[in-house]
Amino acid sequence: MSLQNFHKKLQFALDEKRPFVAYKLPNDNTFSLQIQKDDTLFTSENLGESGFVFAPFRSNEKKILMPFDDSDLERFELTSDFLKEDYQKSVFKTPVASLNKTDYIHLAKKAIHQIKAGAFEKVVLSRKISLAQTDLDLKSVFIRLALKYTNAMTYFWHHPKVGTWLGATPEKLISLSDNCFETMALAGTQLFKENEAQIWMQKEKTNSKLWLTIFLNHLNPLIFQPNYRNLLV
Repeated sequence: MSLQNFHKKLQFALDEKRPFVAYKLPNDNTFSLQIQKDDTLFTSENLGESGFVFAPFRSNEKKILMPFDDSDLERFELTSDFLKEDYQKSVFKTPVASLNKTDYIHLAKKAIHQIKAGAFEKVVLSRKISLAQTDLDLKSVFIRLALKYTNAMTYFWHHPKVGTWLGATPEKLISLSDNCFETMALAGTQLFKENEAQIWMQKEKTNSKLWLTIFLNHLNPLIFQPNYRNLLV
């Protein structure tokens, strides 16, 4: 189906206040669009249901489910009209950060002090940045995101009773096949460049070993005959 049909379907879901998710898998030439038939807020209890799940980091919070049985699913080939379209970039007003530069530097110094004190080995500090924008075309933002980050899973998720998220992630949590599963993490890795030697510094090795230790401690009791490949230690 064409780009025009893809836009129409997305706009229909937004106008009718339907839950939906549009996504493109890594290195795939297909956009998938799942539109729920009504605005029911489904949740998953044990991830045993069939559908698209949007889950928070905290395991005690609700996992939002869009069941396949209660949705219409269509796929759109990434044809030339997607590539030729001139997606106008949005102009944002001045961003407002939840922490200013001075406070953020102070927070970083506290984290370094705690690491040296042995409280933890690694921490990722983040801050929220708010952008005031009223005429943002989320459909075009999503397509631009998918075309720019082809190696990532890009998604546009919306539920009228929950909210809207757009994102891109290059990491795959779990892939299941014939009672075997694979997972990955990009900590301590580099972008692969063909015919170019990769130089691993101590920082990458430390990050990789830290992740690997945590991963094995949690996973070893649950699996039989583990097979660890391409590990940097």
